[in-house]
Amino acid sequence: MRAYLIKAAVRVSPAVFAALLVACTDLSAVREWSTTSMEAAQFNEVVATYADTPTRLSVYDADAAESWGAQADLRVAQAKALELQLSVVADYMAALSALAADSAVNFSGDIDALRESLNNTGKLEKSTIDASAGLLTTVANAAANLWRQQQIGLLIEGANAPLQQILRTELRSIVDQDFRRDLEIESAFLERYFEDLLRTGGGSATANASLQEWFVVRRVENQRRQAAVDSYLKVLDNISDGHQKLFDQRDNLAARQLAQDLFALAKEMRDNVKEILKS
Repeated sequence: MRAYLIKAAVRVSPAVFAALLVACTDLSAVREWSTTSMEAAQFNEVVATYADTPTRLSVYDADAAESWGAQADLRVAQAKALELQLSVVADYMAALSALAADSAVNFSGDIDALRESLNNTGKLEKSTIDASAGLLTTVANAAANLWRQQQIGLLIEGANAPLQQILRTELRSIVDQDFRRDLEIESAFLERYFEDLLRTGGGSATANASLQEWFVVRRVENQRRQAAVDSYLKVLDNISDGHQKLFDQRDNLAARQLAQDLFALAKEMRDNVKEILKS
C-alpha cells in the first residue's frame, strides 16, 4: 500500500497525499497516549484534597476558624475552575483518541455555558477562559464536520495553542504554588499542634505514646499529599509535552520515535496516577 502511494504521489497534491498516508498508518501510540491523558485529566482527587485543606487546617488553628472558613469558600471556587478546565482537556483527548481510531468525534458540550461557568468562578484570567472555550470549539468543529483519521493533524494543529495555555499557566501554578503552600502550612501546624500536646498535656506514658503515633500518621498523610502534588504536576507536564510532540510531528504521526515517546509518556502518566492514589 505504501509503495503504491509513493508512486501515486506524482499525480496528487501534497495535501491529498498526506491525508491518504495518514489513513493507512498505525496511530495506536497516539490513541494510547490520548486515552491515558483523558483518564488522567478526569482524575481530580488532588483537586478535591486541595478544596478540603482549610477544613483540615481549622482543626489545628481554632483561633482562626473564621479565616479558614473564608479560605474554604475560595478553595471551592478554585476547585470548580480547575475541574472545568480538566474536563475540557478530557473532552479534547477523547476526540483525539476517536480520530486516532478512525472513529467519529462525539461532542455534545455547550461552549457558551462552559465560558459562563468558568467566568462565574471568578478565579480565572480571561486568557484561560478563552483557551478553554477555544479548545472545545476545535473539538466541536471536528464533530460537526465529521472529521476522520486523515484530518487528525488539523485537530492537533488547532488545539495545541489553547491546550498549552491551559496546562502551562493558571492550572499548573495553582497546583504548584497554592496546593503546595497549603500542605507546607499543614505540615507546620501538625508539628506545633502535637508538640504542644505532648509538652503540656501531662498525660500518661500510654496516652503520650498514642499521641506520638497519631502524629506520625498525620505527618505521613501530609507527606503523601505533597508527593501527590509532585505526581500531579508530572501528569500535567506529560500531557503538555506529549501534545507538543504531536504538534511538532503532525505531518508524520506514525514516526517511530514519536510512537516510542508517546508510549513512554503514557506509562509515566499511569505510574504517576498510581502514586497519587497512595495519598
